[in-house]
Amino acid sequence: MKLKLSITTKLFVGFVALLVLGLGSLALISTFWFIQQESRNLSTFLDSEAKVVALTLSSLVDGVALEGNLRPTDARDALRAKIGEYLAQRLNRPIPYKTTLLILDEANLILGQSNRALELLGPLPQVPEGGVALEDVQDTGPAYRVLTTHFSLGPNVQGTFRVASLLSSLTTPLLSFLTSLCLALGGSFLLLTGLGYWLIVEIMKPVRNMAHAATLISDQNLGARIPLPAGQDDLSRLATTLNSLLARLESEFVFQERLVGELTHQLKTPLTILRGRNELGLATRRDSQDLRELVEDNLSDIDSMVNLLNSILELARYESHIDKLHYQSLDLKALVAGLGVELEPLWASKSFTFHCEGPEIMVQADPTALRQILVNLFDNAWKYGAQGSLVTAIWSVEGDKLRLVVSNQGGPIPEEDLELIFRRFYRSSQVQPEVSGSGLGLCIVRSLVNLHGGTVRAFNAPPGRVSFEVLWPLTPPALVD
Repeated sequence: MKLKLSITTKLFVGFVALLVLGLGSLALISTFWFIQQESRNLSTFLDSEAKVVALTLSSLVDGVALEGNLRPTDARDALRAKIGEYLAQRLNRPIPYKTTLLILDEANLILGQSNRALELLGPLPQVPEGGVALEDVQDTGPAYRVLTTHFSLGPNVQGTFRVASLLSSLTTPLLSFLTSLCLALGGSFLLLTGLGYWLIVEIMKPVRNMAHAATLISDQNLGARIPLPAGQDDLSRLATTLNSLLARLESEFVFQERLVGELTHQLKTPLTILRGRNELGLATRRDSQDLRELVEDNLSDIDSMVNLLNSILELARYESHIDKLHYQSLDLKALVAGLGVELEPLWASKSFTFHCEGPEIMVQADPTALRQILVNLFDNAWKYGAQGSLVTAIWSVEGDKLRLVVSNQGGPIPEEDLELIFRRFYRSSQVQPEVSGSGLGLCIVRSLVNLHGGTVRAFNAPPGRVSFEVLWPLTPPALVD
């Protein structure tokens, strides 16, 4: 069974593993370094001891030579006596390592020996002229390190002496070092483990805050967001991504709520009327002509409801930013003129005259959205324009914006309604009852213009003209780096 661990536990286990690996490596390196250092110290000590012994023996040989008229045998005996005195003086010296000193004459006969702890009469190594020979001996007895060198016993006569120390003398400081190292590393491990745990908990604190904030988000407060941690790291990018996801979810939820609410509000009355009409028709109308008229009336109402549904759905999608804009470079003059020709049957129904005027200009816009804006404005002009009036579309460039004004001849819009007509389902009290409409066309226009970073307003222009002004950025915000 695979063990499932939390992120905090995994981080802590990983930290402890790295800490053990690091401290273990440090312990091995430190131990190796200490052993090498102690070995060098022992070699240095033996070398310094050999120099002192060489100087002492040189003075002792010179002292015997100064006595003069001694037979060789007596001179050798006198030297042995002086060496014995010297060796006796070495016994109680405060030195870091216990040593054994063996002094031999030119025939490798013993002139003196400090003790018999080590057998140093084995085969002598080759000693370079004026130098020393240093070696570790690990035969049958205890292991030791010995330094061998020569000294002068007279003209052209050389003796040999050997200074040795047990390698076990390195064990005591090594054990002491290892004890101190274990205590230091053990304390460091406990301290760093506690510090590491605290650090991991602090590092994971933003994650816990994000998780806590996420648990508080529900369909009642979809506007809440996850707090962004400081810095621009992966955690901050995760929080930004989650907030973007929450924003999309909120948008879709609001879209659904608004759609349901508006559909319920707008369809309840016509559906009730439609049902009542059918019930009444079934109860009172008997011939086929009456029923045909009833069906035609029903189809007309159904078409109106379908158009209303499409308008509500379209508006909700635009306002919720569910449909993304796809910018293209469009020829405004060709688009407006083409629509004017395309809507010629509409103009002819009320004897309208259409006129467009403006410079050649390319605009950055979503082609479907821009066409929808123009169609809705032209449709609004046709609905509320007087019979035989002139509809104009005039544009110009003002600074960094395009100004487009669509006008028609008709009764002025009351000042209090100039802003209200852009609200959904709003219809001015001045509108004649026979003029059909859902009150969504201008609301869709404003939503689409705003999505492109522009603005739209209505105003009354003399003489007796109603105008809609669109200010369109030449470089929409979506295309600005």
